[in-house]
Amino acid sequence: MNLGEKFEKRMRHLADLLNSASNRLSLQSQKRIVILLGIVMACICTEMIMDPFRRPFQDLYRMPVEYHTPVTVVPPDSLESVLSQQDYKMLLDFKHTMDSLKTDDPTSYEQILQGRESLMDSIDFLIRIYQ
Repeated sequence: MNLGEKFEKRMRHLADLLNSASNRLSLQSQKRIVILLGIVMACICTEMIMDPFRRPFQDLYRMPVEYHTPVTVVPPDSLESVLSQQDYKMLLDFKHTMDSLKTDDPTSYEQILQGRESLMDSIDFLIRIYQ
């Protein structure tokens, strides 16, 4: 018998006990218990509804502040570059292509950089790392 079956068996046993205990109560006692539980649940629901109105509105649904983590680049100990000669040429070609687009086709240039505002800064940074 696995854990789920044991749990289901215990729940069924508890439900049977509660059912037999409630059947022993008189009809008037059952009505009183239902009314009492209804009043308790109504109070809980009213409290849950009224709680936001009691708190100051400036604290409700405040968006978290955007966090910026500084990026530090540690130069390698050896004189070897982080980028290969092929990567460096590819970066130079990309920069040249983007510069040409900026002058000849500004709309395409803006579309490429849309959502990537710091792309050209990163390319310049990588080129400076190689040099």
